[in-house]
Amino acid sequence: MTLNEQIQSIMYSERSNCEKEQALIGLGLRPAEIGRLMQYYGYAEPTQPLRQAQRTRAQVVTTDVCQTETLPRPARNCPTLNDQVRSIMRSEQSDSDKERALVELGILGSEMERVWQYYAHRQPEGLPVPAPQPRQRRPRRRPLQQPAVQPPMPQTVISIQPTEMLTDSELRYAFGVEIECGLNKRKFSGRARANNFSEYVTQRYNHNDLSDRFKFVSDASVRVEDSTELVSPILSGAGGLEKLRTVCTILSEAEAKVNITCGLHVHIDAHTLSKQHYLNVFINYQRIERIIDTFMSPSRRASHNFYCRTIKHIKYAEIDANYYYTTEAIANRIDRLCNNSRYYKVNHQAFLRHKSLEFRQHQGSVDFVKICNWIKFLQLLVAWSERNTIDADKCRTINDLPFLTDELREYYTMRANHFACLKRKTSNN
Repeated sequence: MTLNEQIQSIMYSERSNCEKEQALIGLGLRPAEIGRLMQYYGYAEPTQPLRQAQRTRAQVVTTDVCQTETLPRPARNCPTLNDQVRSIMRSEQSDSDKERALVELGILGSEMERVWQYYAHRQPEGLPVPAPQPRQRRPRRRPLQQPAVQPPMPQTVISIQPTEMLTDSELRYAFGVEIECGLNKRKFSGRARANNFSEYVTQRYNHNDLSDRFKFVSDASVRVEDSTELVSPILSGAGGLEKLRTVCTILSEAEAKVNITCGLHVHIDAHTLSKQHYLNVFINYQRIERIIDTFMSPSRRASHNFYCRTIKHIKYAEIDANYYYTTEAIANRIDRLCNNSRYYKVNHQAFLRHKSLEFRQHQGSVDFVKICNWIKFLQLLVAWSERNTIDADKCRTINDLPFLTDELREYYTMRANHFACLKRKTSNN
């Protein structure tokens, strides 16, 4: 049992308050920690019996033997849960080893995400502290504000109809999407009833695949009011796109918002891909990542976002697919190259968990046109990678991408020009 489970079993038992305090002392908890626990579970603060028990020796009453067993007094420097978490996160273990150690402590789901987010921006102990800079006059501080919401792209500029672009023959692979946003659930429920849509549920953070319903889960990496993550079921063909269109319409009507912390993750089914085909997808995406960055938000380029870091430095081309017996073995090899982390623009761990390829680079959006065209882009990239690899020296612009249709090439050229104009306006200001 983990420490949290032992504490819960003690606090939910039918023992007296004094016996519960003595049992908590036997676990090595300090008086201040026991006081907070007693307040949390609705009991009075530790009183004189607790302090007397700390000064003498803790006694634990056994339930199967009618006698008391005297235990040695716990050490004063017994590590707390925060101390154990701090030692794990500041160790030199791999990310997967750290996750397993946190699970053993009883830290799961959103709590684990908050721990990763907290320690991702802190400097490890032992590193040299930079020399202090001379004090300078600072401008007057302004009150903190929420990250600005990205303004929607004008719909009049886009002349592409996604339903006409995508057909069942072109959608060779099943797919799924994860939309991170800020959303008032009551507004969504009201608009869903108005659109006769009931195929959604609300769950705790999990990685379970659903085949018939969308699900809302929590996401600690999203910093926006009423943050949530909408995960689609496994979709396929034009019918799956129509379901996605309905959900995007409801999200827009419910005034869903996105900001710089939100992302759009797309899964492409990969259980039928051969070993070389699976590896080619990573190689090709790596070679055109610089081009993809031009039509993505600046916050999703290079390694500007911790949760979708660049893959330019990973040596996919040195992996020999014929050396490995299965695609899972190749995914495990990539996992070692990535230091057991899934926070890259193409997530290899998705194959080990869902038998899919997860593309994490796209910025957050509830616009169906943007989501649909990104799905089409990835479908064409995966299909073309079956027997081909891209020559990075010959592929330098969007027009050089060999797998794009004319409509998609025009659309993403427009998106790249849009972000280039924003950059020029920012630099001029």
